[in-house]
Amino acid sequence: MKVLQQQVQTNSPPSVGSSAIAFECCGARIMLGSTDHQVLQDLIPLLPPGSSAIAPNKVDATLFIQKRPQHGLYCIQDSHEIPRGELAYRTLEELASEFHFIVSMFARPYLFVHAGVVAWCGHAIILPGHSMTGKSTLVSALVDYGATYYSDEYAVIDRHGRIHPYRKSLALRTRGGVSRRFETVPISETAPHAESSVASLVAFLTYRANSTWNPRNLTPAETVLTLFKNTVAAKTRGQFALRALSHVARRATCIKGLRPESSVAAAALIKFATESSRASGPGGFASI
Repeated sequence: MKVLQQQVQTNSPPSVGSSAIAFECCGARIMLGSTDHQVLQDLIPLLPPGSSAIAPNKVDATLFIQKRPQHGLYCIQDSHEIPRGELAYRTLEELASEFHFIVSMFARPYLFVHAGVVAWCGHAIILPGHSMTGKSTLVSALVDYGATYYSDEYAVIDRHGRIHPYRKSLALRTRGGVSRRFETVPISETAPHAESSVASLVAFLTYRANSTWNPRNLTPAETVLTLFKNTVAAKTRGQFALRALSHVARRATCIKGLRPESSVAAAALIKFATESSRASGPGGFASI
């Protein structure tokens, strides 16, 4: 963090009169520029987990940030690397969420899949799902049961199919008009620097109030195809994605179905994972 703070003053800026910082996360190299030094200072604690300072050359993407107090907005100008036009946010927390997406696009040699992830009995449990599908709430409920927090947004998968932590601050997002409200959820101090792990359970769950827990097993092929639909860079890194996801699908028990409220679903997942682990022994989960 200290090195990044020093960068605000020393890095070569992307435009005259501005400052910049550059960081690397999961192999993605990003530069942030702004004419407002304080904005960059305030963003440093919100950078993706594990970010480290780098030289501001040969980056994958450059984002220029403007503060518009008259409108109460923070804006990211169009990036040539990701041409999506100008993006506007009401808070720095919302703006920082964009950095996670940028990292997911350029991460090497990792694959980012939209999913919540926890570890249980030494293995990863992956809960695929896009934003606002309830995966953060379910992850939080699993952590309450004693699972180790890995991520509430992305499963980070290497070429061998192992799962790596991506411990961004766990936040529950609620719909509240135009803006999104971020609520910090306390996370237990559980192995903040844990090693990667093998995924032993992949659960594609759709919330439905008062539903019955009765998931069905998926074949490895079905699992790969469904995970592929939740993969960030599927179109640009298709072959790499299929190989990495195939490793995951061959090792894991994969289920799909409806789930009730998070507390009930979390208890069912823990029970399912524990019984499967006992049935299969130290090698992993058994298919049931």
